Amino acid sequence: MNNWDVEFRLEEDASAARVIITGNWIGDMKDAHRLLVDVCHRWPAGYKVKYLVTCGGFIQFPWPLAPATGKRGHLVPNCVSTLVTTALRCCGSLLDDDLLRKLRDRTGCLTLGADSQEELGNQRRPHIELVTVLDLQRHEWYWTGKSYPTVSQEGGLIRITDLQTHFLDLEGERVMVLGCHDLNIFSPRARATTRNEWRRKIREDMLSLTKKNKPTHVLQHPHKTDSEKTWKTAFSGLRKSVPSVREFLSAGRWYRENNRGLPEEPRSPLEKVLETTKVGKTIDIIVWRR
Repeated sequence: MNNWDVEFRLEEDASAARVIITGNWIGDMKDAHRLLVDVCHRWPAGYKVKYLVTCGGFIQFPWPLAPATGKRGHLVPNCVSTLVTTALRCCGSLLDDDLLRKLRDRTGCLTLGADSQEELGNQRRPHIELVTVLDLQRHEWYWTGKSYPTVSQEGGLIRITDLQTHFLDLEGERVMVLGCHDLNIFSPRARATTRNEWRRKIREDMLSLTKKNKPTHVLQHPHKTDSEKTWKTAFSGLRKSVPSVREFLSAGRWYRENNRGLPEEPRSPLEKVLETTKVGKTIDIIVWRR
């Protein structure tokens, strides 16, 4: 029996849907499969969207690399391709033929946040935060992931260094796909306070590519968003830097925990978080954890 209830909040002519999970979510593959099946089962008749977006870390896949040695030992040649290959295999088992058929009737593209860690919960050790986009009509997979780590991740995150992977042509639109903290590339506050040359280079390169690609839609994949202010400054910077953007949506979990891993009350009401993490019309799929 599923330990959640699913609520659909509909807008006519919505181009995208996002899955918002209220509560903790560890990315268990069986839970992820059951949830997507449940979403399809409850999907309202007469609605189809271009994009169905999940949160960062929607699934967790096994770490396939040997334990790292040395400070930068995890940054071995081809490690990203190895991680993507493992993640693709897990995504393939997640999306069986019956589920793919159901999804295809409801959306053109599905995004999945896919994480893996050498040591669960330790961001100082090697880990990766991937995002994949599956074009359901062509059955083509596109891969990107977090390129701009938080400070606590600097020593452990395997970054996606090919920034062009964030830009895709999907459903007749130019789409920018971001991991959670990648949105802070556009934050004026981050630009003003950073002292790291490599961070400055990532921002400059990403801004240059964004201006060149002129995305119309932005799909962000946070792990958690419990406050209406979490992405406020970065989102404001995005809108100023990239005027081509017509639609934006973010799909993080509405959940907060303290430094001991215990749940705490979210800082903003869910309605405020939903309102401030999108531009354009969406179908909001609220997963209420019991």
